Amino acid sequence: MKKCTKCKINKSEIEFRKSIGGKNGLRNQCRKCEANYTAEYRHTHKKQIDEYIERSRQIYRQKQNEPYQVHKKEIAKYWQLRRQKKITYYQTHKKEMAEYRTNYYQLHKKDLAIKKKYYRQTLKGKESSRNQNYRRRSIYKTTDITTDWLLDLRMKTIICPLCNIKMTDIPYLPYSRHLDHIIPLNPQCGGTHTKDNVRFVCLICNLSRPKDGSDYITQYQKNV
Repeated sequence: MKKCTKCKINKSEIEFRKSIGGKNGLRNQCRKCEANYTAEYRHTHKKQIDEYIERSRQIYRQKQNEPYQVHKKEIAKYWQLRRQKKITYYQTHKKEMAEYRTNYYQLHKKDLAIKKKYYRQTLKGKESSRNQNYRRRSIYKTTDITTDWLLDLRMKTIICPLCNIKMTDIPYLPYSRHLDHIIPLNPQCGGTHTKDNVRFVCLICNLSRPKDGSDYITQYQKNV
């Protein structure tokens, strides 16, 4: 048994935290008194704690950005070389990769089906499928696009309208063709799946675009 210096009640040693400097290797105050003290301190010194957290975050961000700013050009060259290596590897091993995918799917067909079925039964899978179905129905309800028109547009657009780079039909490459909505289909932006709002751009431009479509809005305001 040990007496707490705050509440002055004899309690068992389990209710005291360990400390090297304390008597019998335990702290003077019990766990309950320490928890009450920390809660009161956080309530009274809320502004000071928030300011300290913001300062520490700013210092951490500065430390992270310093090496990036110093080696900015080297990092850009590294990623450019890495992309080129990926493109060359894909072009040289195109048939082998296609054969590997087909063989893997045939060998693990049952396992993949079981995983897909299990994922659809989870809450996350149900929510994602429900959102996809709702979005698909709402998009294609008021559309004037046909499959023939889309294929024709895909064949016609050879150069990306944003970066002026020649695109390819090979998938999963940085310059492969991707369907893009000029005004996004988010409910906040109010975009539609119509002929006026559809175009084909490269993968890099499609991924680098903001989700709110602010780049198109600012460009339209400048032109006006």
